[in-house]
Amino acid sequence: MRLLSRIATTHQGIRKVRVDAGYRTTAIDHGARLGIGVHPVHRPSGARGFTIIPRRWTIERSIGWLMHHRCLARDCEGYPHHSKP
Repeated sequence: MRLLSRIATTHQGIRKVRVDAGYRTTAIDHGARLGIGVHPVHRPSGARGFTIIPRRWTIERSIGWLMHHRCLARDCEGYPHHSKP
């Protein structure tokens, strides 16, 4: 919810986002209020075990890029005053 609000204020050109299917109700409603189309990515019905889900790789790739930068994923500083606020 906070990320959608931040995106709406800083990047007015974004009109469509994809989210995990677990966020479908709250994210869709909040995105509609902000003018952003929220599209949940669902597993195919009847799928068991590992299944390639179309367009899901874009979400996983984006999360992977963010997690690659340790400073965004973990606070490894020894002293609190060294950390960025």
